Amino acid sequence: MGQMRQIRQEAPLLLEATKTALRFLRGQDPFPLASDESERQKVMEVLCNAIERAEPTTFDDSISSLRLTMTHPSWNALLKIMGALTTEEDRLVHVALVEGFRETKQRVYVSLSINPRILRRLKFVLTHMAPSSQGNAFARLAEQIKEDGLSKNPMEILGQMGL
Repeated sequence: MGQMRQIRQEAPLLLEATKTALRFLRGQDPFPLASDESERQKVMEVLCNAIERAEPTTFDDSISSLRLTMTHPSWNALLKIMGALTTEEDRLVHVALVEGFRETKQRVYVSLSINPRILRRLKFVLTHMAPSSQGNAFARLAEQIKEDGLSKNPMEILGQMGL
């Protein structure tokens, strides 16, 4: 067990050395001989694979998506409205809603990626086309989209995840 503990202690240093070696190889100009360059590419690929296995990308779906929660009547009213609209943007919103849809006995959950075009249109629909019976629910969803979705910059999200 002592040897495994030693390996685990040294692993961060080895990972950092691997990253440094990869940066060094990427910073070099391509080798003039094709055989030497192919060897260099193979070494870079091995280093990339080792880094990926040791430190997978930090893709956090909660950072890059928005989760809306609603009741079945609200969901049905929203689907009815979106089905009646015929513009291309409305079709994109409808497809995004149906793709991210998940339901339980009591609630409907919709996961949407942070796409400003879709979120702006959905917020507009929720704000301006709400039926009277769903006014409060639609207003709450529109506010959630504004705060949790439209306030996020997609480039900042990519920067946070290190992509």
